Amino acid sequence: QLFEYHNQNVSTRLIIDYLGLIKIFIQ
Repeated sequence: QLFEYHNQNVSTRLIIDYLGLIKIFIQ
């Protein structure tokens, strides 16, 4: 269960980082 939570947390960070890159690219 802890592993699943960690995996989900990594996915969330990847999405946030990806959105951050898109914002920088748009500007």
